[in-house]
Amino acid sequence: MIRLILRQMGKYRWPILGLLVVWVGAGYWLLNNRYEIVSFLSSISTDYPDPGKQDPSHAYFQFVKPALESVEEDGIRLDLMKRACPERALTPFFEVELGRNHWLEKIRDWNVAQPGEAHRVVEPTGYWKQNREVVLESLQELIRATYYAYEITGEDRGLPGEETILVPALISKYAEALCMPLLGRLSWGDYVEFQEQRAYLDLEENEPEYYRYRLPAERDLLTLGSLRNSRNYQEALLQYLGGGAPSPFSPEGCHNRSLVCLAPREAFQVYNKLIFAAPSERLPYLFLEQGQVLGWLARRGDDSLDNPYDRALDTLSGAAESRSLEKQATTEMIRIYVHRENYEEARSALRQLSLTVNLNSPETADLRELIRKTLGGMGLHREADCFANTMGAERPHCRNRLDFLR
Repeated sequence: MIRLILRQMGKYRWPILGLLVVWVGAGYWLLNNRYEIVSFLSSISTDYPDPGKQDPSHAYFQFVKPALESVEEDGIRLDLMKRACPERALTPFFEVELGRNHWLEKIRDWNVAQPGEAHRVVEPTGYWKQNREVVLESLQELIRATYYAYEITGEDRGLPGEETILVPALISKYAEALCMPLLGRLSWGDYVEFQEQRAYLDLEENEPEYYRYRLPAERDLLTLGSLRNSRNYQEALLQYLGGGAPSPFSPEGCHNRSLVCLAPREAFQVYNKLIFAAPSERLPYLFLEQGQVLGWLARRGDDSLDNPYDRALDTLSGAAESRSLEKQATTEMIRIYVHRENYEEARSALRQLSLTVNLNSPETADLRELIRKTLGGMGLHREADCFANTMGAERPHCRNRLDFLR
């Protein structure tokens, strides 16, 4: 029987070999293009709105409303679940031993009973594990809703006059309850992109055909110009950042889970958009934070931007023009000067700062340390010792130590 099969295969060996080659080639092509194929099948099997468009009613009634109701029906307290998350746990959540609270603190912080009912105190880890599946399913529904809409007005919900629901805000709330705050941050980034797409589509509606063939930079400027002073756009950018930038020379480093620490290059672009779209009174604060982002890029050796330290100094100088930020911004500039061993510039900035800041007060110990490093770098070691934080007996030449900055 086997010989007969082999004889027949030998008789038709060329067609079989050709079919095998076709199968191998088709399999190789399918393997390399599997993601595109899945995306194509998904696009023809679903009816998502075009980029920049929304279907808010569908998003609310099919996804958002069921997600909210499932949590409300079970009486789940998302704030308690968020509080149960260890802030800086290096081990998995369930291996973290939470300290035992006083019974009064438990009643105050972990009481899930409704007003007027008897106290029902829960344990943090048990409460989190008990409700995580329900909250996770609701979070998945909210993420699906973003395929259809990011903003849902009261009219879309059949409740005219009610406030608008921002789906990224709900995603952030549920993600934080599940100890996954970065997931909410990403949804705000998607919301930023959606608003930009929608703004440009609105610009194109009443324009001639040839106006649509613009350079990318021109398109971005027009889009940002139309979003200037948009509260939702600024809110989305700020939420996407997840907090300001720490000093690039901070001894604690950059560990606050903000976008600056996770992706400083992306954070730099976000600050560019904020500076363009924000009102003028916010600009000094944005200049300060963007200067700190540039400082982090320089400290990390990121060469994607030319001369990041020079850019940081230029941006920080804009922040220093504000009286409320003069000390903080100038201090950051001095740190950069000292780091680059540009001691003359550091001394000049310290001299200017000494006119408005009391350098002898306990609150300016960091500035005195910068003075010590600056004078030491210039070879003035005897003068630099006058600004050491651990001085011995008073020395005569240190009585007018601020004169060394002149």
